Amino acid sequence: MVRTVLAAALTLVSATAFAQDTRTVCVYDPMGTNGPAYANAQAMAVEAAGQGVKITLRADVEEKTAAEDLVAGKCDAALLTGVMTRRFGLATSTLEAIGALPEYAWLKSTLGYLANPKLASKMVAGDYETAGFYPGGAIYLFTQNKAWRHTKDLAGKTIEIIGDDAAATTMAREVGMSTKTASTATFGPMYNSNSVDAAYAPPTAYEPLELYRGIGDDGGIIDFPLSQLTLQVVIRRDRFPEGFGQWARTYSYQQFDKVMRQVEEAETKIAKHKLEIPAADKPGYEDKFLQVRLTLRERGVYDATLLKLMRRVRCAADGTRAECADPKE
Repeated sequence: MVRTVLAAALTLVSATAFAQDTRTVCVYDPMGTNGPAYANAQAMAVEAAGQGVKITLRADVEEKTAAEDLVAGKCDAALLTGVMTRRFGLATSTLEAIGALPEYAWLKSTLGYLANPKLASKMVAGDYETAGFYPGGAIYLFTQNKAWRHTKDLAGKTIEIIGDDAAATTMAREVGMSTKTASTATFGPMYNSNSVDAAYAPPTAYEPLELYRGIGDDGGIIDFPLSQLTLQVVIRRDRFPEGFGQWARTYSYQQFDKVMRQVEEAETKIAKHKLEIPAADKPGYEDKFLQVRLTLRERGVYDATLLKLMRRVRCAADGTRAECADPKE
């Protein structure tokens, strides 16, 4: 009885401590406090107060700053792209696996599975936990020439790669492209100044990074998604109460349709630039995507469990896909 009372008292004290302290969430948004990612984080902060967690937000226009401050303990949590979460050892970075989720509906289904408490252990890596996912838009290839629609057209061309994006680097090698390294701060200027032949970006980056300048009259956007950009909430587990991560994942999944409206609005703005590729060429793209995923799975970049989950989502939606009869993931 005494132990039970003491345990209850300690739980109450712990919850009270979290309620009294303010947790800082550093939000990567190229538009700062005026951007959609920051607005979504504000909505989450309001709801978190009902869970006894008081949150203050800090906007970062440079993603690297938010990530490094999370490591340094200056941020208790951060909203980062899936590629950046890889540095924390989180399996959820695999959500952005190349070619894995070409349809938004398939992304939604996958996030529904990840919000299930049964997969909670896959959300944790050491001191960190993925506590929420938001769609950021499909990643498309932006080119400087409308004629470049086939993989053979891209051979010998230059594409910019953000940081150490292993997937983009591997894919570039698959099609014979050379790479130039960019940061989130230099990405837009490099493409817009024609310093590279191609770049990859979601529709949500089109206006903030002024990518229409790089497209101009001659460029275009290949209408075949390379991957899905996701914005993921990464928390330092010891700075939030037990169960907060699961609550936040459930909450973010409930916001999927609302956030997708922002993505769909951005999609309408790039529609005029989209370039259709022949249906006969699509299997070739998909085969290259698969080879990249398998390569990066073997290298430990992609998580095998999440790759298998996404294959099941694809096959549940379209059982005629070749991979459904002959699975390699």
